[in-house]
Amino acid sequence: MWAAGATVFVSAGFLVGLFPMFVSRRAEYGADRLAVELLGDHAPLEAGLRRFAELESTPLDYNPGSHPPMSKRIEAIRRFVAESLPAGAPRE
Repeated sequence: MWAAGATVFVSAGFLVGLFPMFVSRRAEYGADRLAVELLGDHAPLEAGLRRFAELESTPLDYNPGSHPPMSKRIEAIRRFVAESLPAGAPRE
């Protein structure tokens, strides 16, 4: 009986632990989107993310758990820019 209770307790703790990670990841993507909107250009943000990974000596696809990998953030930035372009505009 106690094993079932322990399993539920551990499972609930795991799920509760995932919630802050989900919120943190969404916040990162939202902040990146806002930065692109404010800058009017995605290139400096992409360069900054790449430089940060370089300074930290981590690969772009490194997943720290609490934040999305830099490669995913760069992909999301490029998707946002592509979706924001008017129809017929040249895409990079």
